[in-house]
Amino acid sequence: MSHWERTTSARAMAIVYEQHYKTVGPFSGTAHITVLLDRTDDRSLRHRLLFLLKALMKDLANVEAYVLVGACVLAVNLLTVVHEALERTAIPLQSNLIAATAFMEPLKEWMKAIDWTTRCWASGMLDWKKLRDIRELRWALALRVPVLTPPQMMLEKLLLQLLE
Repeated sequence: MSHWERTTSARAMAIVYEQHYKTVGPFSGTAHITVLLDRTDDRSLRHRLLFLLKALMKDLANVEAYVLVGACVLAVNLLTVVHEALERTAIPLQSNLIAATAFMEPLKEWMKAIDWTTRCWASGMLDWKKLRDIRELRWALALRVPVLTPPQMMLEKLLLQLLE
């Protein structure tokens, strides 16, 4: 399925479910949509899935499935990411390059391609993990243009409504 098909499908499902949730009833894929939201590296799809989850929360059975799959932690992490994005200062010509200081090994030692399988570690982590397995990094390095800016996500109260 192409990117366009995925995002369009999620958008259409959200619109239809928002208007006809009583007729449709509980959605059996709520847990899957929640896991997909967590694991996607595509900003626009993530935002479309947020809209879909917002619509799905109209049915209590969907809320239960959402909570049972561990989505409360996911929602809190999303709020943290949005909060940090709001506070982040935009730097002209900012990039994702890692800079080495004079106190580190020579620059040639640090030139390495970073991909989703690159192992990462930070203070507080028990062990090294692949970049793809660290939610905050996966979201920060997500691909494609987002549907919503962080302030729009807060203004729409998507995340807050998911926590209610």
